[in-house]
Amino acid sequence: MVPPRAQVAHQQADYLVNAFVRASKGQPALDVPYVYKDHCSLVSFDKNTSVGTLMGLLTKLGWFVDDLFARIMYTKLYLMHLNSLLGPAWLRLPQAV
Repeated sequence: MVPPRAQVAHQQADYLVNAFVRASKGQPALDVPYVYKDHCSLVSFDKNTSVGTLMGLLTKLGWFVDDLFARIMYTKLYLMHLNSLLGPAWLRLPQAV
């Protein structure tokens, strides 16, 4: 069972896109089933308060983060999410008339 998070939906979508592309090219299905990988959990309570856990890639331990560092990580994650949904065009500012 996987947690109900955007991270899960993003990983499942990546897996399915790969499977659909393979099927459209007539290639066999993947032999590897979908496996959820928890990379981190970040929560923003308001504009100044964030907390989270970053999963260690080498040590397999999680690091608890809060305050400014957690807020920076949350903002970066949010911007990456917008980029994956909308593409890089959302970064362009409207031109002055």
